[in-house]
Amino acid sequence: MILRPYQETAVASVTTMIDHGTKKMIGVAATGAGKTVITSEIARRVGGRVLFLCHRNELLYQPIDGIVRSFPELRPYGVVGRGYDKRMWGSREKTPYAANYVTCTIQTAERRPSLLEDITKHGDLSLVIVDEAHRYAEAYQRLIERVVTETDAAVLGVTATPLRSDGFRMGEIYDEVAFNISFSFLVNKGYLARPEGMVFGLGADISGVDVGDDGDYIAEQLDTVLSAANANEVIFEKWVENAANKQTIVFCAGVKQARELHNLFAEAGHETAVITGATPLKERIGEGGILPRFKDKRIKVLINVNVLIEGADVPTVECVVMGRCTKSIALYQQCVGRGSRLCEGKTSFLVLDFAPQGAKGLVGVEDILGQEDEETAVSDEEVLGREQCTRDCPEEGADVVAENVGFAWFNLLTLGYGEGGILGKRVIAGR
Repeated sequence: MILRPYQETAVASVTTMIDHGTKKMIGVAATGAGKTVITSEIARRVGGRVLFLCHRNELLYQPIDGIVRSFPELRPYGVVGRGYDKRMWGSREKTPYAANYVTCTIQTAERRPSLLEDITKHGDLSLVIVDEAHRYAEAYQRLIERVVTETDAAVLGVTATPLRSDGFRMGEIYDEVAFNISFSFLVNKGYLARPEGMVFGLGADISGVDVGDDGDYIAEQLDTVLSAANANEVIFEKWVENAANKQTIVFCAGVKQARELHNLFAEAGHETAVITGATPLKERIGEGGILPRFKDKRIKVLINVNVLIEGADVPTVECVVMGRCTKSIALYQQCVGRGSRLCEGKTSFLVLDFAPQGAKGLVGVEDILGQEDEETAVSDEEVLGREQCTRDCPEEGADVVAENVGFAWFNLLTLGYGEGGILGKRVIAGR
């Protein structure tokens, strides 16, 4: 496989660090950078056996899919987890613990204290890859300390969004930043489609919605308020006006909002489906499941609650609807990134943002694009938490979307823009 120049640089950086004795490193790769390609090539060059850790079952097979296509040297491979313990591909061995490339969720690893011993009795580990390293950081920290204590393996954490609003610093786990590939760099270099954003006001008042320990609005409360205030009708109306012919992913605050939006789309004759945390895995990704049908364009609008934030790669997506507002640049980038993959004829995609009354410090498109001449939106020091960063923690009382589109919330009211009125249009393409 021929790597892109930045992918080759990332791979070379990691292998050089390992050669020089670095044991714990983190790599930042924005959605669409080709994280699976990068980590698989690193595993191939490092050699030996690999343990791949992630936090959701849907992500277990993503690296294996990449290996099947392009990295046969990493076979055989196996999946450890409920219902998977006898699954191993490319070998007559029945246990996945004996595979060259073992995948496992962090939840399974926590439940199985003997995981490392079960794997290493079949041969030493050379590399542990931690996917979405910003998630479940405390659990990963416990396991990584065991890895560096009990094995000779190096640990590489990878994430698109290293900043956490709860104050936990990646530098508490990792010693060095191996690579840092930003969303703005990939867009500006033409590797990703460019987001074009529109922001609309909502009549819903979220001033009473609490902010959680993660620095973002509590989703359950947001779900209740948005559903009670007829916000979903406005969201649907603005989609019809601006994106009715586009394949769309919708992100919701909760199940109630998702169900209401689904009904609105379906009643209007649009092929629509909903995925929530309660949707069985087979129904999500199995043959004839929701995600395969969405990829085949048999489903036009896919509505979800905290499921498609990571790992859903559908290049044909032309519109992302942020039915839930957020103060977290990490969450926003992950969601918007679902529309950034390139495909034939696609150079940009539409993002519909919605700003309720009483909102403070919302994130928008320009926050993730950064400056045109910046290759790194977040510095290495910020990644590790060794330098103050306020990207996820807007100043208390900041005007909603003011810095993004030039409208303070009081201007929205003064100028007479009511519910559904456009706050601003961010046409980023061609700047």
